[in-house]
Amino acid sequence: DQRDRDRRTVGWFAERAARDFAIDPHTARSVIAVLFTGIRSLLSQMRSRPGPAQRRFLLDTYVDMTMGALDRVAGGDAIPDPGAPRPAGG
Repeated sequence: DQRDRDRRTVGWFAERAARDFAIDPHTARSVIAVLFTGIRSLLSQMRSRPGPAQRRFLLDTYVDMTMGALDRVAGGDAIPDPGAPRPAGG
């Protein structure tokens, strides 16, 4: 059924994320599952604004967001405190 396929797909990508980004498997699975929830929105935006340029923009944005999230988790960077002062120009 669909849930089994979704679970296998998340597992497959989580294994690669764990290996490629040196993330523990539990975290990788959670990150991939959350990132995959954005696919529904991505497809909806593609349907509502068709065209090759928009499609490329959306795909590039999704990939950049995905890679950035995995890189951030792998690096262990702390999430900035929203109340902390920001550097000039930031």
